Amino acid sequence: MQKKLLIAFVAAAFTAGLNVNSFAAENQSAIVNFEGRIVDTACEIGTDLNGAAVHLGTYPTIYFNDTRTHTDNKGFNIVISKCRLTTEEGYGDEYEFPVDRVRLTFHDNGNNSSDRTERNGVMFLTDSDVVAKNVGIRVQYQAANKEYVDVFQKEASSSYTVSQMNYIVVKNGITDNMAFEYNIPMQAHIARVNQDPVSPGNVNGQMTITMSYE
Repeated sequence: MQKKLLIAFVAAAFTAGLNVNSFAAENQSAIVNFEGRIVDTACEIGTDLNGAAVHLGTYPTIYFNDTRTHTDNKGFNIVISKCRLTTEEGYGDEYEFPVDRVRLTFHDNGNNSSDRTERNGVMFLTDSDVVAKNVGIRVQYQAANKEYVDVFQKEASSSYTVSQMNYIVVKNGITDNMAFEYNIPMQAHIARVNQDPVSPGNVNGQMTITMSYE
């Protein structure tokens, strides 16, 4: 009789324990906090030309005796400043911007006044009193592998992340985040665009560079 009562008591206690644990599990909770920040900072973009044009030079029409002919390359730099470019995946402090999320978009502002059917990496020329025929302006950026790549392919606009480019530290901003500055090497030249004879005139072009963040 006592053995039966003991077994009954143990079973009852075990069942009660299960009920207590089950009741406790149903009432457990966890708190998740979130935090973030929006800052009023951004990189600045410009060039080292100080508003001047890239002077491509003056050449005679006879210079362009082959469809692959182009003039000497003229270099300049895109300048990114007042931010710290990083290889981290996400944004850091208010001055840190990941290079794979900073994007530069180039837009050719020229007009297709010569009715060219293809761009072939060469910009259209802007209007002037006398526009040279059958030539254009090829602009190239220095890629991360140090090779120069045409900015414009087939469309009037092209977009690249800074991580695709060779960005060179000019100022490291160790003591002042606003002092960070980077150069992206660029180059441009006049190029013949087809087999038709080159005619004399002005070779003027214009592009807009827009920086955005992803």
